[in-house]
Amino acid sequence: MKKLIALAVAAAAMPAMAAISISGGAEVSYNDATNSSNVTTKTMGTEQVDITFSAASELDNGMTISSGITLRSSGDALNNDGGEGSITISGSFGTLAVGDVAGALDALDGATAAVPDNDMSNGTGEDAALSYTLPEMVSGLTVMASFAPKDGGDTGVAADTTSVAAKYSAAGFSVFVGQDSEPTSDESGYGFAYTMNGLSVGYTASEDDNNTGSDTERSGFQAGYTTGNLTLAVNTSEVETGGVVTNDLTSYGLSYSLGGGASVYASTKDDDKTTEENTTVGLKFSF
Repeated sequence: MKKLIALAVAAAAMPAMAAISISGGAEVSYNDATNSSNVTTKTMGTEQVDITFSAASELDNGMTISSGITLRSSGDALNNDGGEGSITISGSFGTLAVGDVAGALDALDGATAAVPDNDMSNGTGEDAALSYTLPEMVSGLTVMASFAPKDGGDTGVAADTTSVAAKYSAAGFSVFVGQDSEPTSDESGYGFAYTMNGLSVGYTASEDDNNTGSDTERSGFQAGYTTGNLTLAVNTSEVETGGVVTNDLTSYGLSYSLGGGASVYASTKDDDKTTEENTTVGLKFSF
C-alpha cells in the first residue's frame, strides 16, 4: 500500500506531458512532360514522403503551446521541408507564432487546387518569422498580421516584410484580402471559395507592384465536383508581367479514393504560352 501511495504521489508531482502526434503522406507517380523545346521526359518513382511531428501542451495559465516540424524525403535527399519549425502560443488574446511560419497573406490566400498535383496559390504571400492572429471578434472572421526580417531565419525574404490579411467564412463561402509590403514593392491579393453538395469553386488574384513598370499579375480559377469516391476538377491560371502574358495554364484531373487514406489520381496540364505539356498518373497515401 505504501508503495502504491508513493507512486500516486510521484505521478501527481510529475509535469504534464505534451500530446504528441505523427502524420504524413507518400506519393509515387508516372510523369510524361514536354518542355518548350519539344523535348519529352518520362519519369517514374517516388515523388516525396512527408512525416510531420507535432506536440501540444497546456501552460499553467491555461494557454496552449504547440510546436511541429515536417521532414521530407524527395529524391535522394532528406530535409526539413525548407522550414525550421515553429512554436505557437494560443489563448484568449489570440494566437502568436514564432519561427518559420506562413505570412498573413500566404496563410489566408483562398482557394485550394481542385486538380491533384497542381499549385493554386498563384505565388501570393511570403513566409514570416512572427505572426499574430486576433481572437475571433465576429463569427467566421480571421484577421492576421505577420513580420519577416531581412535574412531572418528561413523566411527567404530579401527585405523586411510586413503582411496583413483577413478572411471571412460562412455557410460554405469564404472571401479573403491581404497585402505584403516591402520597402520597394507591395503585393496585394484577394479571392473567394465556395463549396456546396460536392461542388467547389474558387478564384484567386494577386498583383506585385515593384515600382519598375513591370508589375506581375497572377490569377487562377478552380472548379471541382465530388460524387462518392470520385472527384473531377479543372484549374486555370495566368501570369502577366509588364502587360505581357507569360503563362496561361489549364489543368484537368480526376482522383479516386481507395479508403484508408489512399487515392489514385491522373492530371494533365497544358500551357498555351510556353507550349509545355505534362501528364501525371499517381498514387497517394496519407496517414
